[in-house]
Amino acid sequence: MFTAGKLKINKLKSIIKFYVLFLTFFYIFNYFGDCLITPTSVFSYFLIKLLIPSAKLQKNLIILPNATVEVVKECVGSFLIAGFLALTITYSKKIKDLLIGLFIVFLSYLINIIRISAICYFSNMYPKDSQLYHDIIGYLIILTATPILTLLYFKLIRE
Repeated sequence: MFTAGKLKINKLKSIIKFYVLFLTFFYIFNYFGDCLITPTSVFSYFLIKLLIPSAKLQKNLIILPNATVEVVKECVGSFLIAGFLALTITYSKKIKDLLIGLFIVFLSYLINIIRISAICYFSNMYPKDSQLYHDIIGYLIILTATPILTLLYFKLIRE
């Protein structure tokens, strides 16, 4: 039986474990971020190509009729991926939990691709305000997706 003190210590250990893992993964993904630029650019390009057929890809530049969007190291989703990997490893007790967590990590990467594609779409529609769309869309999608994916992960591992 847990006492209140042991429960608090276990929660504190989980929080510390999460942050240590998050910072470790983030550092690794940030270090290798250049390797993730190309796949992120390609996947974003494929999605935006469905909406804007005349879009072109040149290295990490998505060239649209009215704008050009550059996918850089900060765009690859390393923050989200590191966070959900840390969450998964911290709270997975069984292989099933780990697999669910890896699926959530994959979903977070897809959401990042959707975010980049939405920025491309709105930047093409309104090229004068592309930085505004980058900020608004980026924060809106990330701040909406993060709690939803986190709650989904905890709901799925409890079942």
